[in-house]
Amino acid sequence: MTLNELREQSINAALNNDSINFLKYSKELLDLLYFKMLEQESTRFIGYFLLNMVKQIDLDFPAAAGVNIIDSKIILYLNPVELIKDTDNDICLTFEHEVLHIILNHISRADHYKHVDKHDHNLLNKCMDVSINEMLSRPVSNEERWYLLKHLETQYEVSLKSGDNFENHYNTVYQSKKYQDSKSVNESTNQPPTKPQESAGGSQSESQKPNNQPEATNQPQSLRDKYLNGVKNKSCSHIKWKEGDPSDGEGHKNLIKDILNNFINEKGRELIPGHINTLIDALFTKPEIPWQKILRRMLGDIKIPYRKTIMKRDRRQSDRFDLKGRVKKTTVEITIAIDTSGSVSSSELKYFFKEIFHILKAVEYKLTIIECDTTIAREYTVEKIKDINTKVYGRGGTAFTPVIEHINKKSKKPQLLIYFTDGGGESTVPNPKGYHILWITTGKIDNFSVKNLNNKSKIKKLNMV
Repeated sequence: MTLNELREQSINAALNNDSINFLKYSKELLDLLYFKMLEQESTRFIGYFLLNMVKQIDLDFPAAAGVNIIDSKIILYLNPVELIKDTDNDICLTFEHEVLHIILNHISRADHYKHVDKHDHNLLNKCMDVSINEMLSRPVSNEERWYLLKHLETQYEVSLKSGDNFENHYNTVYQSKKYQDSKSVNESTNQPPTKPQESAGGSQSESQKPNNQPEATNQPQSLRDKYLNGVKNKSCSHIKWKEGDPSDGEGHKNLIKDILNNFINEKGRELIPGHINTLIDALFTKPEIPWQKILRRMLGDIKIPYRKTIMKRDRRQSDRFDLKGRVKKTTVEITIAIDTSGSVSSSELKYFFKEIFHILKAVEYKLTIIECDTTIAREYTVEKIKDINTKVYGRGGTAFTPVIEHINKKSKKPQLLIYFTDGGGESTVPNPKGYHILWITTGKIDNFSVKNLNNKSKIKKLNMV
């Protein structure tokens, strides 16, 4: 049967309360999607990861899908009653969503918040789902069944950085005026501040449900009712995390490493999607350069204007509702230049991109990437991981001047240019006009070719180990 025929048979079985045929056809549908993901090069890595997960069908699971790690096994919980309501595209994206929860070690990272006094578990779940949904390889088909960044921004009247980690999303929303106001009201009435969403992607909120949908009761639901009414338990897909050992972060990482290494040995690393490849590097490697410290030092003398706003609490007196907080009037901009000349090896480029990812992780600034050998080959902005292009253009000779002259001519210049290079090139370059340059070289600093560096330029050695 085709996917459409299997979905149609599954729906008919559900409407007729035929559990045996429902499970038969829905399992065939999901199995066929697994293998389609394995067949396609762009989704083969996710498909391989799914093969290493223990599948558990649960028609009462409170979401379309969920994951957990128990006894060194990755469990994938599936509720086909919910899954068959989605398109083939969105079912595959649900699988990808759950795999990314595992790769990003969200189970252990979320566990750290249990030690934080008065943290909002449901808000944390929303922020984790939003951060994952920003990383998906393609757009979802039905946005109403997914909780996306724009939904979180609208609900709490905040501006969030696309591609940011869930911790930063959580902190921004938690400190927002709308969230704190609702928290104060709910605390006075002993109500939770937020309602948990339903699916791995964060599906429809209660207010989005049809008005004629019957209220959930404590009575067992038939298969037909489950399909028509949706899940009756309004908790989210992360409900199983507490059943394992979420504090065993290193054990989880080692398990993920084994799966990744097996895939690389069998299929090759080139079949892992670029943005996931970068995530893997960040998870299992540490930056060679302490970016937060370096950037704070280099950007510390730049005065950033602020404006007062009622949308944010005063940091020093957060209990004072009458005091306005402050936000930056301008965005600090950083340009990253990559030397793509032929003298730069593939291994050096890999280290460049690893550090660039850690820069993206470390700062909340606007990033622009420029690729250059003797001429500028490409320039683009980066907001999230999958915006980074790891396949570079160029591979000719080396010239630093084109990038510096290009930036000098701009009316709006960055505050900092970070230039990744092997250190070989021109002996003199133009002076930067109104910004600093941080040269990152894989070669010895004493052998760095540029000799006319001024007080706005610094050199840092990038050790390749």
